Amino acid sequence: MKRLLAHLKRVYLEADPRSMGLFRVFLGILLCYDVARRWPNVEEFYSNAGWLPNHFALFRPMSAHLFSVYHAFSSPGEVKALLAIHFCVALALLVGWHTRVMHLLVLVLTTSLNSRNIALENGGWVMVNLITLWSVFLPLGRRFSIDAVRKKLQRRDPGRDLEPPPSAGESAGFDRAPYYSLAFLAVLLQWAIVYYFNAVHKSGPSWSDGNAIYYFIHQDRLTHSLGIWVRDWLPLSASRGMTHLALVIEYAIAPLLLLPVFHRPARVLAWGIAWGLHLGIATFASLGPFVWVMMVPYPLFVASEYWDELEAWARRRKPAVVLRIRAVPGGYSVARLCLALDTLALCQVELDGEVEPPFQARRAAGDDEWLSGGTAVALLGRSWFIPRPLTAWLGLPGVSSVVGWCVRRLVVGGQLERDVPRLPASEQRLRVERGLFWVAQAMVVVLMLATGSQVLVENRGVPASMKLPQPEWAKAIVVYPRLFQGWSMFAPDPPHEDGRVIVDGRTADGRKLDPLTGMEPSWSVPRDPRVWNDGDWAAFHTRIPEPRFSANYPALRQMLLRHHEFTGHPEDRLISFEVWYGTQGIPPPGQPTPRPRFRRLLSFGRVRDPGVPREFVGN
Repeated sequence: MKRLLAHLKRVYLEADPRSMGLFRVFLGILLCYDVARRWPNVEEFYSNAGWLPNHFALFRPMSAHLFSVYHAFSSPGEVKALLAIHFCVALALLVGWHTRVMHLLVLVLTTSLNSRNIALENGGWVMVNLITLWSVFLPLGRRFSIDAVRKKLQRRDPGRDLEPPPSAGESAGFDRAPYYSLAFLAVLLQWAIVYYFNAVHKSGPSWSDGNAIYYFIHQDRLTHSLGIWVRDWLPLSASRGMTHLALVIEYAIAPLLLLPVFHRPARVLAWGIAWGLHLGIATFASLGPFVWVMMVPYPLFVASEYWDELEAWARRRKPAVVLRIRAVPGGYSVARLCLALDTLALCQVELDGEVEPPFQARRAAGDDEWLSGGTAVALLGRSWFIPRPLTAWLGLPGVSSVVGWCVRRLVVGGQLERDVPRLPASEQRLRVERGLFWVAQAMVVVLMLATGSQVLVENRGVPASMKLPQPEWAKAIVVYPRLFQGWSMFAPDPPHEDGRVIVDGRTADGRKLDPLTGMEPSWSVPRDPRVWNDGDWAAFHTRIPEPRFSANYPALRQMLLRHHEFTGHPEDRLISFEVWYGTQGIPPPGQPTPRPRFRRLLSFGRVRDPGVPREFVGN
């Protein structure tokens, strides 16, 4: 029983510090991207200039338990200022600077951004909230981070700072101890649940006859220009094969992640097929952050054995380097920093009071030539496991001299970091850290209970006998940070019709203009490939025609009347317009395209020479 429990602990609770570090990099890139992609849409979707101003969202909220820091920022300029701060916090998390604090801040900011306009909310937004929350309970700054380098510098005994590097296979002073946490299990279960329910809910005829991908890639409100180009030459047999393959992959990922045996290769296999699935989706459509967030957690599942093998392989291929640095205070600090960054333990340092230039490098074996400037830094970077293409440019003429001047200034001109011995942790501090750890585990348990109850409530695949009443406290825990658990993307069938909003506008200088496209209104329901499309705009075209959003139409009218302020061209001012919603069925393979239907949502002024085909106007 002890061996079994130890095995289950390794399988479902153990995370390697290197896996957590790489996962943090992936998560940081995702969060930076998620902030950056909102920047072009601030005016329309996230400020008082758009169709959901703050006062409307607060006094007529679309959800209970709604909280957002972004509700305190109204004008486009204010929102962009907060977005810039949000981006900087996500970037700090990416590089691992004050990792724990930045992670907590980015959690609040990310859930707030996603709660600012929940009319656009989709599964991708929810998954970003979930992965940011679950991972906040993991020490993501222990490797591949500024915090890890600072900790290593502080841990060194100043009197033994320049001792020979560890032998091959040793840790080079970085943290390698595995970390055990229920948060790791929560991430595993979360991803297994998403794939499982997305698969079992796909019970419609389009998935059984193989036409689901065909209908998916013909929704022009989702597809982008590359997807439209690819689908034009993609044969029907290929799309049918992709449909069946997507189902097989979704069914396979959950058991691969949760297998109690052969779990190491199984999770690597799950990583490979999941990335193949989501990169295939990204080839055709813009689904907001969903495609990218689903690819983020897999580095977290990589076992320690694979990291050890990768480091041993890299150590055999990377050059061992000898650094010769002038023995001055600044040189001493540069030497300490170089050793602190030496992940593979391939660097040796020689201090010499007569070195000129003051920073030189050469291979440890088989080469007596001393390199300087950018060429020396490039050689050192290769020994740090940095790929050659990322360091080769440092040896270019001119660049090498500039880099050499910068290094010379560091060596001769100052000290990067003073020697501050790290005092051993007191028993009281260790007791506090253990107490905080168990508090964090208790919080994970509460979150797992709340989100687990949401899984039972939201998913059709759960038997009715298991749909227990959800306590109010659990509902609040789920709704405030938007941790919903209903997973039925393109289920039971993908939509069999396409649709988009069309504005038939007249400008002050007499032109016909659709401000949503920047071109003359087009009454073809499929989107023009030249028109920019992203996940926010795709959700807008889907949601705003729904009757529940009719109360937002006055704000939408004001947004269109301010269009010339967004473009900066007074001649783009709209003096009249009609807003229509056009729908068109996607024909089955080989069948003729049905005629479109148009429904008017709102209007302003009198539109002369209306362009909508009146015979296609419905109620």
